[in-house]
Amino acid sequence: MRALFSATPAHIASLTGLSVNSVRILHSRFLREGEACLVGRPGRGGRRHGLLGIEEQRAFLSRYEQAAAQGLVLSVAQIKHDYEALLGHAVSLTSIYRMMAQAGWRKVAPRPYHPKKAPGSEEEFKKSIGKSSNRRRGRARR
Repeated sequence: MRALFSATPAHIASLTGLSVNSVRILHSRFLREGEACLVGRPGRGGRRHGLLGIEEQRAFLSRYEQAAAQGLVLSVAQIKHDYEALLGHAVSLTSIYRMMAQAGWRKVAPRPYHPKKAPGSEEEFKKSIGKSSNRRRGRARR
């Protein structure tokens, strides 16, 4: 783009979605290294410190998939205990949550409610308290 269209780094950045500084760095690297700087360069991401491989993690979590599919509550503490037994050393709870997130699992918890709650009492409360709380709120703003 720079050679063919005499585009400025700012224009190239707006077209490619890169920052102006990234475009300038790519230009200088291209002038030093040629096309080799654009092809085959490894990225910065990746799993460098994984305790198990992706397939091994999937196999480990497959033990719990059937229970999760049935809607049973899974204990992260139990999963952590089994994972530590498999590895042979302690791991943090964050590692377990991260592994579950990588597998596409998420924490679903029921909304808490009081077991002795009377049906309909919440709606009646909303009706009785609605107008008085709005008046007070309006005065506080002024």
